[in-house]
Amino acid sequence: MPLDSKTLHGFFGQPPDVAIQYLENKQLVPTKNWYDIRDAAHNQAFTVANLARIDLLGDIKQSLIDAQKKGLTLEEWRNNITPTLKKKGWWGKDDTGRDMGNPWRLETIYRTNLQAAYMAGRRHEMLQATDTHPYWRYIAIMDNRTRPAHRALHGRVMRADDPAWDTIFPPCGWNCRCRVSPMTAGSVERGGYTIESSEGHLFTDVVSVAHNESANITRLKLPSMEIPFKTDAGFNAAPSTGATTQLIKKTAPDIIKQLPEHPVFSPSNATVDDFVKLGQQRLNDVLNIPATANKSIKEILESAKSPVDYLEHHEKVQKWVVRELERTRQAGTVKAEIKGGAQAKNMMQEATKGYPASWVKAANEYGKLNVKFSNDRGWAYTSQKAETVRLPKFGVLRTEKGEGFIMAGNISTAVHEFAHRIQAARPDLDDLFQQEHRLRTKHEKLQKLSDLTGIKSYPASEVAKPDGYVNAYFGKEYKQSVGHEALEVMTMSLQTILGVERRDAKMLFDMYKKDTRMLELALGILFHCL
Repeated sequence: MPLDSKTLHGFFGQPPDVAIQYLENKQLVPTKNWYDIRDAAHNQAFTVANLARIDLLGDIKQSLIDAQKKGLTLEEWRNNITPTLKKKGWWGKDDTGRDMGNPWRLETIYRTNLQAAYMAGRRHEMLQATDTHPYWRYIAIMDNRTRPAHRALHGRVMRADDPAWDTIFPPCGWNCRCRVSPMTAGSVERGGYTIESSEGHLFTDVVSVAHNESANITRLKLPSMEIPFKTDAGFNAAPSTGATTQLIKKTAPDIIKQLPEHPVFSPSNATVDDFVKLGQQRLNDVLNIPATANKSIKEILESAKSPVDYLEHHEKVQKWVVRELERTRQAGTVKAEIKGGAQAKNMMQEATKGYPASWVKAANEYGKLNVKFSNDRGWAYTSQKAETVRLPKFGVLRTEKGEGFIMAGNISTAVHEFAHRIQAARPDLDDLFQQEHRLRTKHEKLQKLSDLTGIKSYPASEVAKPDGYVNAYFGKEYKQSVGHEALEVMTMSLQTILGVERRDAKMLFDMYKKDTRMLELALGILFHCL
């Protein structure tokens, strides 16, 4: 079946208001390579690879919106836009030999954008009908152009709330022509279809897309399939509109069944267990990172007899996590506002680049932050009121309410101490870690940290509840912080993931082996908590 605007109009029975809105709401984002914008980001960004001019991006976007509204065929649209592109010099090849505008590229731009827009509208309609049509069937165009992986999924039926649809809802690759059809229970029975589930059969793989660049793809191998279905790199998220996201939030009773591409939730609207479940998928993503040419991080961790066997791979994990946080949580787009010397500022900028933008913004708005570089033991302090205090290295000074002070001598310590700053600005985030700590240590008594760790330099006043933490310092409690006594659970957990030193690698190794739930909780909150 040829895919053009008129065919899609007829097939979906629209005027495609939601589909048009999907394109209209996209922001123009100039890019150099196709993999600069991937997966869920396509739902907010309109981009064409190797097109860095905003004016031309705007011309192409508007022409596609017009094609939707008027039902233009590919040929009609191409005839309309080609003179503009030629007039503005985006045609043929650029100075480096890379393709700019040509008939083949225009076809790809037309088909990919229009199908994504129509499928966003289609998915929005289907989500509103899940009470009468609770099952969805994947349909491939079965001809000699169909990818074998897409052919393998043809005719398979799963529940509409199956998490596989988060990533396999078409389009699943360049020029993908697949679609999804909603079904009633009666039509499933009459057609003799088997309702399948992706549970235990859905995987996230990491593939190379360029030098030092990788992307996630989804792999689904249902028991009835001979070969697995795979999304193309860059198409690892379902098309979705803002209206769709609001609809899902309104109707889905189970937070984990919500279908936005990268859901982010307020701590007040989700439980600790919710974030653990979200973190399980993020941990799975981490475990699938290629460690060597033929081994994944999971295989390294599973075969490792001690942290030493994992140490050399930790930097790759940390960089991957930060890059994914940059992509999904806008990490690095909001700079921590710091007062201090150049060395302290540089250290803190490096340490805070992995924190979600909304967290750093909250810390900036909470008050001034003063930082000193020192190899002495690190610490953080936030004034809860205007007061006069004496602080190591800072001396006696008059503080403002919300003003913060940090002393650190390396990036990992700075990661840890800035997490304390976030705690002060966002106590709702810390509430989640406090809940977990109280549940885990319900029947435990406080013990001296020096006895638990064997480190005699800890004064007798420093106490902790050890639980099953991989490091007793996780369970340290501060009696003056009523309701938030266990202030190190959040900071130690985030340091384990974002820190770059050997001690961080050891803690991640130990957490994977002995305390997976805490690792999942930290990843779930880091990636999915507002």
